[in-house]
Amino acid sequence: MELFPLNAGLSQTRSIVRLIKEKKGGAIEVSKIAHETKKSIDTLFPLIDACRILGLCTIQDGIIKITPLGDSITPKTFAPVMARELVKVEPFKSIVQLLHEHEKLTSRQLADQLSEKGITFYHEAETNAELLKSMLLRWGIRNKLLSYDFATDLWSSRV
Repeated sequence: MELFPLNAGLSQTRSIVRLIKEKKGGAIEVSKIAHETKKSIDTLFPLIDACRILGLCTIQDGIIKITPLGDSITPKTFAPVMARELVKVEPFKSIVQLLHEHEKLTSRQLADQLSEKGITFYHEAETNAELLKSMLLRWGIRNKLLSYDFATDLWSSRV
């Protein structure tokens, strides 16, 4: 099972898609993206992985190529497309299923339930829950996949 990269940022991922789309033929070498963005390969890998996992690009022999889905995205359609694609990817797929079953869960409850399925980001439970919460705030809220009540630390599904 492939997990969505923990440290991929939404805006940075969107920028990678835009950069690939701008290139002739919708393709660019990873090393050229590193040079153009002035980011290290270590920083770029989670972003490229996020794009690949979401079906926005492919990568082969160091060449990143935009997919038809990635090419079709506009600023206006980015959030709805992300929401549709995120529910196919772990941990979002399991989280949406859990929230449909339980309606509302805390960050720790979600992390514990995911751990039971073998989905973890860190070995210590509290840190794992905080890392998950951070990812869900970045990706789940901004793409209108999830709702979050800061006062009670309760998550619910919007899809």
